[in-house]
This record gives sequence, C-alpha cells and structure tokens, in this order.
Amino acid sequence: MKNKISVLGIIGFAVFLAESAIAGEPMPTRAEHIATPGKNPASEDGSDNIVLNPASMGYQPAPELRWTGVGCSDAPKKVGCGHSFEIATPLVFGLGTGLRMDYVQTPWTAGFPYNGYDYVWLTWALGWKLSDMFALGFSLERSYSVDSYLNGLFGVTAGITFRPNTHFAFAAIAHDFNGPSTQLLPPSNLPVLDQSYDFAGAFRPTGRRGLEIGLDLQYLQGTDQFIPRGTLQLDIPGVGRARGDLAAAHVPNDTYRGVVGTVGLEVYLDSFSA
Repeated sequence: MKNKISVLGIIGFAVFLAESAIAGEPMPTRAEHIATPGKNPASEDGSDNIVLNPASMGYQPAPELRWTGVGCSDAPKKVGCGHSFEIATPLVFGLGTGLRMDYVQTPWTAGFPYNGYDYVWLTWALGWKLSDMFALGFSLERSYSVDSYLNGLFGVTAGITFRPNTHFAFAAIAHDFNGPSTQLLPPSNLPVLDQSYDFAGAFRPTGRRGLEIGLDLQYLQGTDQFIPRGTLQLDIPGVGRARGDLAAAHVPNDTYRGVVGTVGLEVYLDSFSA
C-alpha cells in the first residue's frame, strides 16, 4: 500500500493599511502565531488546522509537511511575522493529528512587550471526524522566549466543524479559552494573549475547491472587540493555490479603523511515495 506525503510551501506578505490614530492602534497586538494567508477555519483540510481549527484535523487527507513564511512591512504593531513548520497525518477511526512550531520574529515597531523579541510556539492538535458532516478537536500549545512576558504561555483551544454539503462549511473555535495572559499591560492597555472566539463560514460555488469565498468573525475577549475577515482562494493549475484575506478592526470608528491584508501563494513542490 502506498502512502503519499505532500510537501508544500507558502510565502505570504502582510500589508498594513490604517488611518492615523490619535491614541492606541487600530489592530490589537497579541502573542499570535504566524499568519495563515487566506485560510478559512471552516473549510481548510490541511496541517494549518493545527492552529486554525483543530476539529478539522480529522479531515486531513494524507501525511503532510509544510513550511510557511510571512514577511511584514514596517507597519506599526504587527506581530505575527516569521516562519512556521508543520507535520500532520491522518490516523485511524477518523482521527488526525499534527505538530507545529512557529518561530515568530517580532519587529521593533511592535511595541511593548514585544520590542523585537523573538518567541516560539509549539502546538499539538488532535481532531476527530465523526462523519463527513461533523468533526471536533482540541489543541495544546506552549511558548518559549527570553522575554518573560512571552515565555511559558500555555493555551488550550477547542473547535467544531459542520459541513452539510460540498458547497458550505461552518466552524466555531474557542482559542486559548483558559486565558494564558489576560493582564492588561501599558501603554496600549492590551493583554498578551487573551481568550478569542472564531465563527467561520465558507462557500464553494462549484462544490469543489477551485474557487472558495469565506468569512469569519473573531471576538477578542480582552479588548471586547470584533474583527471580521474575508478570505478568497483560487486554484492555479500546475502551480498551486493563490490565497488572500482582508481583516478589519474598529469598522464604525473613523479614527481607529484599521485594515490588514494578506496575500499568499501555496506552491506544491512535490510528493513522495512510500
């Protein structure tokens, strides 16, 4: 019996667009993972579910190795830049699991407590596909850094996925619901890593993955803030997939409104048989 191991790479670029703010920043800084350009938590089937939605690890189609690199501009207060490395595989009885390492390189413009200090996340996820329509899962993560504010954070995440047919997918995820670091820190009055909740939906007009449009809404408990995000994915024959997303904060506030756009190209490098 032959098992395929896919090797993929993603190169992403984050663009920060915001109006000048009198105080604070349009997008809240958090000890986040490396961005996953254009990925929707409801429809994604690959190893990025380790941090996106652990429930969908049960849909993992084959063993996978993945590297993602995200470079950020000199825009202020952007944290999730750097590299991630993942390995994931399906197991028996609808189970799927994966391990991921994020090496986050925070720019000096990110501000306190980041201030250019690098940190690492190690995340393990386990998902269970109960049926083609429904899956659930959880993940555990821990951070490492020479910065005491970023070191030793421990988070627990749980999610569910509902896919009624090939056109629609829905998901709900409670990220870091144990509240790894909820203390509000000066001068921005933001927590390092608070609880967040994500509600996502995706639509594939043809019922296939060639074209996908998604929308998710994230709620940050520590700042009592909603951040909507739209995603778009398009297959490019012979190359891979082009992805993009657009997230906004403080949408009704002209002073603090901010938008972050990310574009990425997923390149299928090769596959190995064993």
